Amino acid sequence: MDKAHVLIVEDEEINRNLLAENLQEWGYSVTALDDGQNVWKAIETRPPSAVLLDLFLPGGDGREILKSLHKLRQEIPVIVITGRATVDNAVECMHLGAYHFLEKPFRFEQLQLQLKNAVELNELSRKYSSLRDAVETADQFENMIGTSEEMQTIYHIIRNVSQSDASVFVTGESGTGKELAARAIHNRSRRADRNFEPVNCAAIPRELLESEMFGHEKGSFTGAYQKRIGCCERGDGGTLFLDEVCEMPPELQVKMLRFLQDRTFRRVGGSEVIKVDVRVIAATNRDPIDEVAVGRLREDLYYRLMVVPIAMPPLRVRREDIFLLATHFLDLFARKNGKAFGEITPEALRALVRYPWHGNVRELENVVENVVVLNNDTTVKLDHLPDRIRDHEPPNGEDENEIVIEVERIKDEMDEVVPMDEVERRAIEHALRITKGNVPAAARKLKIGQATIYRKIKSYNIQV
Repeated sequence: MDKAHVLIVEDEEINRNLLAENLQEWGYSVTALDDGQNVWKAIETRPPSAVLLDLFLPGGDGREILKSLHKLRQEIPVIVITGRATVDNAVECMHLGAYHFLEKPFRFEQLQLQLKNAVELNELSRKYSSLRDAVETADQFENMIGTSEEMQTIYHIIRNVSQSDASVFVTGESGTGKELAARAIHNRSRRADRNFEPVNCAAIPRELLESEMFGHEKGSFTGAYQKRIGCCERGDGGTLFLDEVCEMPPELQVKMLRFLQDRTFRRVGGSEVIKVDVRVIAATNRDPIDEVAVGRLREDLYYRLMVVPIAMPPLRVRREDIFLLATHFLDLFARKNGKAFGEITPEALRALVRYPWHGNVRELENVVENVVVLNNDTTVKLDHLPDRIRDHEPPNGEDENEIVIEVERIKDEMDEVVPMDEVERRAIEHALRITKGNVPAAARKLKIGQATIYRKIKSYNIQV
């Protein structure tokens, strides 16, 4: 693995050499400059993971360099070092985008810690920046988003089980997407053109749940003024989804067991035996084994349902999907609310990745919607996030390098040889897509003139 590279901009030779020697001992590669004239040349030659910048330099004001870096290369964290520190200088530098401010003389242990954090932040920014252009083509499998190994396993199971009529039991914490998985199985099955009938066993009163499931005849109980067709009957030919199945009353579990055996039932108050062809998918946010042990779920019903198990992973074990999900929700709610949000700062991303997300994808979705609704900006910043996320610290001993999992890059036609005019057309279409049709912004990203991009749009007949 290449060493992290640090650019030192310090005019005092003794300090510059001392900094370079210490950084090299800490495992960094170093470029050291004695003035600000060649800063941009050094950055273009070898982009650094962090910059150590003196404020007062011959051939360039450190403040102007800091301001330009923050504007043009925001992903590079800058640690300001100066022997003329004042409160005003510190405040100004932080406003100009400095990552940290150190007054000479400083303790090298302090610099080592701040530099380590800065380099890790740059690495996180670099990894997620590489995904930004891939968001539009990320692996969105039947409305589920994620490129992690855990989600690839889920997609594989769904592809296989959807070709059969076997019962499926989906488990997982609240907010992990159990119903999305059930709908994906239905949508990819031979039953896709028939009904998907969801029943939330926890949301319907016990005395009405049987009627919701099997229907009832007119006059079968007080308030039954007309015949009602239940979900099992409406789902004939399609899929019945029993959400929170562990909340089903014991007496109804007995009837459901009979239904699963031969797909027959009677409406409440009726005598006619009705037979249907329906696929059953169940789900729970509890451990079904524990529910069987305490008697809330019948063991025989459990085995009838648990033909194919699917365990939806919590978001905290697939952290590499957080950026894809957050960006998807940001685009969704920005369009819905007429806002200009389009990106997330590295600091905000770092906080999102560090947070444990006990509410899983649903909690992340709510947080992003909250940010969009309550703020008017183009970029999600750290101070936009709720306190619980912004202030969260990982447990002692948790290594952030383990949190930031290596992202599997999305490969699209990698080995295909594409004609140059097709490459050009695709590049322009992609730039227009990620800038939402903003031609000047697309031209800047492509580093070509606006007149050129307008000419190419006309030449390739590209729809903006």
